[in-house]
Amino acid sequence: MKHRKLKKVFKIVLSVSSIVITGLMILGLYTSLSIRNSTLSYAFYVSLTYCFAGVLSIIYHFKTLKFYNKEQEKQHSIDLPIWVSNVIFSLLLIYFSISTGYSFYKINEEAISNATLVIYAFCLIFLLIGLCLIIEQRYLYLDIKKNKNQSRKDSIDDIKGHRDDEV
Repeated sequence: MKHRKLKKVFKIVLSVSSIVITGLMILGLYTSLSIRNSTLSYAFYVSLTYCFAGVLSIIYHFKTLKFYNKEQEKQHSIDLPIWVSNVIFSLLLIYFSISTGYSFYKINEEAISNATLVIYAFCLIFLLIGLCLIIEQRYLYLDIKKNKNQSRKDSIDDIKGHRDDEV
């Protein structure tokens, strides 16, 4: 019982993290376009991809939150694009954190300031969130697969049991 609650709390934390990160990305994109009057460039399309994948990841979290309810069977199906978008969002977070951390390392090789350490901390947080998103999705997939197999076995046992009763 505690294990299920812990999983649900973990899922909620990941959901809130995805909402915050996606919100920050959307705010950054809005700021870049409206306040700075930036032109449409490669960076804009990359940022737009982050935002789009983030929104789909949030949808994934809301759709899969029901799988963590008490004894509800995990017979629901999730659309493949939503599963894939959550993986893409996770991989983008991992890529963003590694590339940003490496870039700041190259810029500040000689002296590391407090501001650089804060940036490294944010990169580490993004990296951990990206990894946790992938791990959570993998365990949910395995759990759904296990429940489907168990449901099939139970239905076969029910059929066999009913045939034995009729004979």
